[in-house]
Amino acid sequence: MGNVALTLKDSDFDILKPGFVQWMNEIRNSVSYTNLVRKSFNLCTGWENGNQHFDSPEALLDALAPVPLADGLTAGFYGNDFYANRYSLVLMPDLCGVYMQIINHLAGQPSNDFTESDLQETDLQKHILISKVDYLTFRYKGFYALNVTNKLNSGNEIPFVSQYQAPGDFGYIKLFYRNTDNLLMDGSIVWAGCGALTFPDHFRAGLPMDNGLPYPGQSRISFINDGGNYVTVTDERELQYIWQSVSRQKEFQHYYGNSSKKVAVYLYAPSVGVGNPADAYYLVFTEQ
Repeated sequence: MGNVALTLKDSDFDILKPGFVQWMNEIRNSVSYTNLVRKSFNLCTGWENGNQHFDSPEALLDALAPVPLADGLTAGFYGNDFYANRYSLVLMPDLCGVYMQIINHLAGQPSNDFTESDLQETDLQKHILISKVDYLTFRYKGFYALNVTNKLNSGNEIPFVSQYQAPGDFGYIKLFYRNTDNLLMDGSIVWAGCGALTFPDHFRAGLPMDNGLPYPGQSRISFINDGGNYVTVTDERELQYIWQSVSRQKEFQHYYGNSSKKVAVYLYAPSVGVGNPADAYYLVFTEQ
């Protein structure tokens, strides 16, 4: 794991606040900022005032500028890039500091990227394609293809059946096609730990293409929730990144080109609570 931290310590708010502003601007103007695939900005002006959320560093700094020192005041930036580096910058006058950290839980770990394709013609003849996409980096992590019984050819949504147990300590998510005879995924979810996907039990390399497909919007690709229901989101950036990843694959292009149903994306987070985002990934279901 790679971990770099920098701290500005002082009890004087008139030193901490400009320090936070300077570091935020340096991050904003860095090359690393252009590589971010997620970023968030928030401000709490006091214990009782709640959090304000912003879409840009400029909006955060504009809101922070007139704010006086108060108990519980915090300002923060959080983000991650497609190399799995996670960035945080937090102003905490109550703790007399500005804290910056860059951490990468994958640093020093063996790469699990595929080096060559093993896509077979028979893989393109199944009913359901399940694609795996990394949560932090949006990198493609392989596919699994399977057949189902009692396939439903009508409608524009994949007919999911869900069994979900919220993790008090241990929970799980199971998704099926139409009935519980057709298992699509089975994964445990652990509070303050890490669960595991038991089905599919492996993913194989697909065949990357030179070009992807144009993003079609939520009429053709959408998130599903823990109940297996399609949901609409107001911010489509994650869906767009996922689409860029899967639509460059020959197997996805084949299934999608022969599909009348909306592609479904489920975010599987096996560790929750104080879990590690590096453990999470998206499962993308395409029916042909």
